[in-house]
Amino acid sequence: MFRRPTSAPWPAVALFCVACTGAGHATRRPSSPNDPVVASAVAADRAACSRGDALGCYHLGVLYTDGQGVPPDQVQADSFFQQACGGGVALACRNLGVMYADGRGVVRDEVRAAGFFEKACDGGDAPGCSNLGAMYAVGRGVARDPERAVLLLGRGCLWGDPWACKKLK
Repeated sequence: MFRRPTSAPWPAVALFCVACTGAGHATRRPSSPNDPVVASAVAADRAACSRGDALGCYHLGVLYTDGQGVPPDQVQADSFFQQACGGGVALACRNLGVMYADGRGVVRDEVRAAGFFEKACDGGDAPGCSNLGAMYAVGRGVARDPERAVLLLGRGCLWGDPWACKKLK
């Protein structure tokens, strides 16, 4: 039911501009376990995150979720997404919402999921609004509130989430 950001159709790693404090333009490319470029991206994001760069923490969360350049580790992913969400990266908040709504690597907690989706929505993430609207529509983790559901789904649709637009029809 809940969606996390889509990725490329092949195993991929986000590579980031090292010269831009680990938070530059991202590209997707297939990786092998010993790819030195991947190792460089992991090191740059780790350094950026340790300096308090929330986007670097988000990138590490993605890498640990997908097991790109590091062993897959949902506990580490959760930790890095928590730091990024606290630093204002709405996409990290949505990822946490999905993890807690579905129990992916964490104990399922729909109330916490709703809180993370709300932070994502407040940060301008259209699917975060849509996911929260879906929760209000059925009363999952929040009190059922069809009016709020329509408002949130409408915001998601207006901000470009086609899934939300379909749900409103």
